[in-house]
Amino acid sequence: MYKKVLKIMPFLIVLILLCGCISGGGEETTTAAPTTTAAPTTTAAPTTTAAPTTTAAPTTAAPTEPPKPSEMDDAWTMQYHGSYNSSYSSSFLGGTPEVLWYKNGRFSSSAVIEYGMVYVPVIKMDGLEQYRLTCLDLEDGSLVWEQPTQYNASTSCGRQGNARTPAISDGKVVFLSCASPAVLYCFDAYDGTPLWNKTIDNTSRVYESPVIYDGKIYTLYTNPVCNL
Repeated sequence: MYKKVLKIMPFLIVLILLCGCISGGGEETTTAAPTTTAAPTTTAAPTTTAAPTTTAAPTTAAPTEPPKPSEMDDAWTMQYHGSYNSSYSSSFLGGTPEVLWYKNGRFSSSAVIEYGMVYVPVIKMDGLEQYRLTCLDLEDGSLVWEQPTQYNASTSCGRQGNARTPAISDGKVVFLSCASPAVLYCFDAYDGTPLWNKTIDNTSRVYESPVIYDGKIYTLYTNPVCNL
């Protein structure tokens, strides 16, 4: 009997220890599983809203007077520059002018400049004195075109000159001779093609160059001569 007790003694001790653990702590404690901390959320950077642009109210330019005819650029289209006879050009040569070219001849009036060309009446001897309206290249003085007009050019003008300064407008050049009777000519300014001519019904001398304004040609007579 005693030997049997000794054999089961280890089992009794283990059983007692187990009972003591249960009775000493009451209910069995349950350790909570470790919590998993959520990864920190990334907050998007705040967007910056551009301030609304303010559109300036359209400004209305103050009304200005229209530029005077023939004085808006450097073109010298008739005697004394333009129809206002200002004799003023906005061009400035600067320094000392250099002679680029020159022409000899009997020039009977002032020259006019437009479209890169020079227009000047010339008197040439061809048996009789004859007017010729000559067009030269402004860059080198070479002849572009030449158109004859009247013979006996100097018979009636005397000291007042043999022709009047041409006038240019809208691709046309007008030229007034002062022979008797005086004749007004109109040519294509680019190639010299004759467009029309008109004999002035007046036997007196022509004392003024033609002026072009608003599509009409004026000279020193009682009425406008004709439409351009």
